[in-house]
Amino acid sequence: MEPEEEFLDNAVTMAHFARQEIQQFLAWTNNSGPYGQAAAALLLKLDTLTSEIKALKRLYEDE
Repeated sequence: MEPEEEFLDNAVTMAHFARQEIQQFLAWTNNSGPYGQAAAALLLKLDTLTSEIKALKRLYEDE
């Protein structure tokens, strides 16, 4: 595996674990408060980021 591929795999893994941590945060706190809304928005951003990293990996593998 190329270092770039490993980097992209690691980035996807880190985003996955960050998503799990934020979901746990939401489970332990008040979702309707301002910080709950901010955490929910972060989940959407993480999903977008993960999709973009996966697209970058596909682009890299196609070269």
